[in-house]
Amino acid sequence: MVRDGAPSRRVIHDEHPFRPADGGDPVRRLRGRLAAGVAVVTSGEQTERSGSTVASILVVEGEPARLVLSLAEGSDVLEVINSTGRFVVHVLAAEDRALSDRFALVAPSPGGLFAGLAFEDGKWGPELAVAGNRGRATLERVERVGYQQLVVATLDEVVLANLERPLIWFRGRYMAVP
Repeated sequence: MVRDGAPSRRVIHDEHPFRPADGGDPVRRLRGRLAAGVAVVTSGEQTERSGSTVASILVVEGEPARLVLSLAEGSDVLEVINSTGRFVVHVLAAEDRALSDRFALVAPSPGGLFAGLAFEDGKWGPELAVAGNRGRATLERVERVGYQQLVVATLDEVVLANLERPLIWFRGRYMAVP
């Protein structure tokens, strides 16, 4: 489990994990052709904080509304979500690329994922000040599908702010809506 300020059992990658040199698996390449908004998911509090960059998110309307996330099996943030039963999804803007890289563990974050970031510990987990658009969710269940864990949660609260240029992930690179 990632403890704020402590190293993760995951490490910074030598190569970008989402751009294999050999072209990669065709299924993963098909998924890469679907433009996806980039978000950071956070959970926990105090020394038990964790987070991860996520682009596989589905918001499902209804009563209640739901969030569905796809997370890697064994990911640190999944362990914390399972422990706390709550999390926050922060929708990123184009200027938040460095934040996305930090939580994807492709950029260093000396002192831990949250070191030097403006955030508040909330009921659902750490809330990053930079991301004005967010959803607060309560875990319903986790289900293994393929190589991933699908996290299904009730969307409890939504906070919306102006977002003119969202950060998008498409074919292995970041883009912004013009």
